[in-house]
Amino acid sequence: TLADLKSFTATAARLQISAATVSAQIADLEARLAVRLVHRSTRHVTLTEAGEAYRASLDGLLQQAERGMAVASSLGDELSGTLRISAPHGAADWLMRETIDRYARAHPQVVIDGQFSEQVVNLVEKGFDLAIRGTHNVEPNWIFRKVRTARVHVAASPDYLERRGMPALPQHIPAHDCLHYNQLSFGNAWLLQRDGVTERIAIQPRMLSNTAVTLRQWALAGHGIVLLPDFFIGEDIAAGRLIELLPEWRAPSFDLNVVHPDNKHISRKVKLFVETLIEDTRRREATE
Repeated sequence: TLADLKSFTATAARLQISAATVSAQIADLEARLAVRLVHRSTRHVTLTEAGEAYRASLDGLLQQAERGMAVASSLGDELSGTLRISAPHGAADWLMRETIDRYARAHPQVVIDGQFSEQVVNLVEKGFDLAIRGTHNVEPNWIFRKVRTARVHVAASPDYLERRGMPALPQHIPAHDCLHYNQLSFGNAWLLQRDGVTERIAIQPRMLSNTAVTLRQWALAGHGIVLLPDFFIGEDIAAGRLIELLPEWRAPSFDLNVVHPDNKHISRKVKLFVETLIEDTRRREATE
């Protein structure tokens, strides 16, 4: 595990022990073999030539041990340990509100550690079991499965529209107070599409934030027009708290994916959570 993750901290998180214990075990093994197995630095760990040779000699044994552990795990009905999840706030709420509740009730011995942020983190270094992401940019030896396609809406509160009026065309948007997500790769602009035509609308943001949660709150408070995915504001639109603007125009949609280790390494607790998440999402979409 240490050879793959190249970090005492990430290895400790994966094995659910302390980093000090991992370091002590490696030091003990080096003392017994009378050879240095790893190069240590403040951020990464790499194998020495002796370490690479030692690892190669164990490959077959390690694979057999992993298969044996998987078989033994599959025979047990009770899952345990910690399930660490990384997800953006809105996706965590829309996609996992029901799933986490159902999963936690079915598997009370599993500790769920949810870390919610719009920032993309290195899953291996941080020791996460799975993540929800809006891109296909994943770490080596991790795979992704599509959960759903997210639509993106332009919306504003009834209060704001009463004061400022409703834009009838995309070209009217720059005259409004725009609430802008400042992490977009194409800068201060919104992309809207209709009949195969894409309009790039340059804006002068009234308010900016690096979190969609903040933008949603500002929109609900009547500060301006916002461009956000349905998993952030879909329920607000359905409830009338926000009004969808220019419905005949569509911002580019994108896929939300669940990212997890390669299947040959995936644990039962991760596999069952992924299957539960996809099942719950498909059922919800069928009723919407």
